[in-house]
Amino acid sequence: MSQIAEDSTVAELESLWPGSLPAEERLQFIAWETQQRETALSRLRAIRAHVDGSAAPTALMEKLQIGKSQFYNLVRDWGKRSTLSCLVPHARKRSSPSRTNPEVLSIVEKAIAENGGENSKSEAKLVALIQQRANDKGIKAPAASTIRRLILKAAMASPGALRGDNNVSHDALGFDSVFGGQLLVDHSTVDLLCCSKGQVIRPTISVVVDNATKIILAAKLSDHIPRPCDFVATLAQAFVGYAHLREDGLSAISGLHPVLTMRTGNSLEWTYLRDLARQSRFKFDIRRAPTPVFGHVLRRSMIVRIGRYQLLPRSTMREPQARVRDNEKDSNIELSLADAQKLIDLAVRVHNRERLKIVPAAAVLGSPKLRLNTERVDWLEFGLAIFKDAVTTLP
Repeated sequence: MSQIAEDSTVAELESLWPGSLPAEERLQFIAWETQQRETALSRLRAIRAHVDGSAAPTALMEKLQIGKSQFYNLVRDWGKRSTLSCLVPHARKRSSPSRTNPEVLSIVEKAIAENGGENSKSEAKLVALIQQRANDKGIKAPAASTIRRLILKAAMASPGALRGDNNVSHDALGFDSVFGGQLLVDHSTVDLLCCSKGQVIRPTISVVVDNATKIILAAKLSDHIPRPCDFVATLAQAFVGYAHLREDGLSAISGLHPVLTMRTGNSLEWTYLRDLARQSRFKFDIRRAPTPVFGHVLRRSMIVRIGRYQLLPRSTMREPQARVRDNEKDSNIELSLADAQKLIDLAVRVHNRERLKIVPAAAVLGSPKLRLNTERVDWLEFGLAIFKDAVTTLP
């Protein structure tokens, strides 16, 4: 879809919308494919015609090709909520019994239960272990992608499963098992097309995640391969994200010095980042390599998507415009980078809200027997403030 056609559909939506079109609804509409936009506009036109009495309901039903019940449910839902989601609800497949062999599920569950503490394995090794155990039992092992989905489902349903701490008592929790104990800083490619500097790109997403709860403190888009300054800018944004979480009552334990986990290069251009990390008083889990490997930290922590946006780590060392296939360069969806950032911000809020529903209280409140120093300082806030102050002086 051309930019002119896109602007015309947005303009029509604004003209049909009661009152001012909310920014979140506008962004959702822009991100939709052509068919979804046309469906939303046709249904909104029909609702307006029904409300002002300019067309008979039967004629509108015929035009929309929907039945009486669906039409009046549509009118009712719009009257209650007035959102795009009630105009074009996402079709959900009926739940069906899992076709995965129960014996395979048992192998997966047992492998996850064993994969904790000192025995912790990477995702790739865990997948290989499960496939090997299935083969040893004469069972056809699922594809690696299927096993990853089973692992992710188990990890999301039971936070800490991959650390083996599901049955650990509240008092036995370690520093990295509570909110603010370990921050993961990593970069990936987000599967979202947008425009930057006249080119269609898949942007880089730089993320700061709390390891214990998988709550996202920052998610920042850019139109280039990650650089040292992107680590600094994202940690600076995490200062703001953490401030919002504190307003909602979620804060780190005083006296707890967080671990900072990230993968960097070892050339001189990375020296400034490492110096800032030392000033921040974070503990280090920083591995260096001649060429940084981005996305591994997130994948190992089972962060493979944010909301409905898939992460594509293997693309991250390619220029963002090279991450777009030839048949996608004339895509229907051509968001600006700024609007794409707003969509990601919305996805992060939804992600965090869902995570808070399933995170154990112990992972948020910590253990009363955690042995901390007597300095009643929020070291997470202190450390992130170092990066916030450094943004304006980046070399």
